[in-house]
Amino acid sequence: MPISVLCDRAFLAASVLKTQESNGFVWYSDHMMSDKIRDRAVLSRFSDALGRGEVQLYLQAQVGAGDRHVIGAEALSRWVCEDGRVIPPAVFIPILEEHGKIWQLDYHIWEMACRLLKSWKDDPVFGSYRISVNISVKDIYYLDLYEVFTHLVEEYKIDPEHLELEITETVFMDKPKEAIALIQRLKEYGFTIAIDDFGSGYSSLSFLKDIQADILKIGHGVLAQDGASGAQPHHPALDRGARARARHADGRRGGRDEPAGPRSHADRLRHLPGVLLLTARPGRGL
Repeated sequence: MPISVLCDRAFLAASVLKTQESNGFVWYSDHMMSDKIRDRAVLSRFSDALGRGEVQLYLQAQVGAGDRHVIGAEALSRWVCEDGRVIPPAVFIPILEEHGKIWQLDYHIWEMACRLLKSWKDDPVFGSYRISVNISVKDIYYLDLYEVFTHLVEEYKIDPEHLELEITETVFMDKPKEAIALIQRLKEYGFTIAIDDFGSGYSSLSFLKDIQADILKIGHGVLAQDGASGAQPHHPALDRGARARARHADGRRGGRDEPAGPRSHADRLRHLPGVLLLTARPGRGL
C-alpha cells in the first residue's frame, strides 16, 4: 500500500481520537472513511438544502399535564430531500455541530418559528400558543443572540413572550457568566426562558439563584432516580411554580415522536403545571 494512503488513514484515525475523551489509541477501520465521505456529503448539500426548503420546521405539541390542553409547541428540524428521503436528525445534527455549522440550522429554525408565530397572531386558538426553540453552546460563540432574537421579533412583529428560548444546562457549564448575563437581557426584553435537561446533579441548584428562568425542563434521569428510591421529585426550584417535563430524546432537536417518559413520571408531576409531548408534525398548526 502506498505511503500516502497509509498517512491519510493515520491522519483520519488521529482526527477521530481527538473527539474522544480518553488519551488512548485508535485503529483505523473502513467505516471511518465511509463516515468521512458521509460528513462531506452532508456539509456540501446543507446550504443548498436550506435554500430549497428541504430543512423543515416540525412541531411537537406541549400539553398541560393537568387539563391536557395544548399550550404550545417545541420546534424540531427535519431534513426531507426533494426525492422524499429523510436524513435523520441524529445523522446531520452531530455533523453540523462538529463542523461549526449548527448555528445556521438554529437560525433557520428560529426564523421559521417566528414566521409561523406571525401567521398565528390573529387566530383565536393558535394566537395564544408559544413555540420553544433551542439555543446551543455553539450559538453563543457564533452569534450575538440578543441582537438576533430582538431583530427577529421586531421584523415579524410578534410578542417576544410567545417565543420560548430553550437553553441546555451545558451552556451554563461552558460559559456561565455570559449565559447568565444573556438570559437576564433576553428576559428583560420579554422572552420566555426555559432551562432544558435540568438536574444533572445537585450542583445544578447552585446557579438557579442567579438565573431568572420561567421554565425548568427536568431530565428523565432525575425522575428515574427518584422513582428507584421511591421518593417524590422535590426541589426548591420546582416549588417556584416552574413547569417541568420528562424527556426521552434522540438528540436535542430530533426528539422522539412519542410521549415523554413513562406514565408514572407524568403522574408524579401532576402537582406542577407540567408539559407532555405528542406526535411531531410539520409546522403549520397543531
